[in-house]
Amino acid sequence: TVLQLDRVKLQPGAYRLTLETKDKFGTAVSKRQHIVLYDPDGATPPTNELVWTHWPQGPFEPGQAARIQLAAHHKDQVVLFEVERDQQIIRSDWMSLRKVRQIAHSFEEADRGNVHFYLSYAALNRSFLEANTM
Repeated sequence: TVLQLDRVKLQPGAYRLTLETKDKFGTAVSKRQHIVLYDPDGATPPTNELVWTHWPQGPFEPGQAARIQLAAHHKDQVVLFEVERDQQIIRSDWMSLRKVRQIAHSFEEADRGNVHFYLSYAALNRSFLEANTM
């Protein structure tokens, strides 16, 4: 069964999707899933997190690209974005998040065996580090 929500105009944000049906024996079956809808061209993140991230799911092959999306709840949040391969930082960029920002990483043959991504920032008198491996 395919669920189509194309006629429903939902705003970016966090939602709880609940599907309910009955199995072939008449027993009620329900499934709940938390989802986040976002507008990649939007000016604000879909949730109230300090820094919202969307990391694409792999695996990725050489020649493919991953689009990482970032946004900040507070305007002009400065973050440090780093990419590590073979225990060496191959990319290090300071950036200000004024709206939803997309960062592309093109995978190369040398990226086989994982690439690590780090996002560091300070807010509310604390430091934060988010890491992801693809």
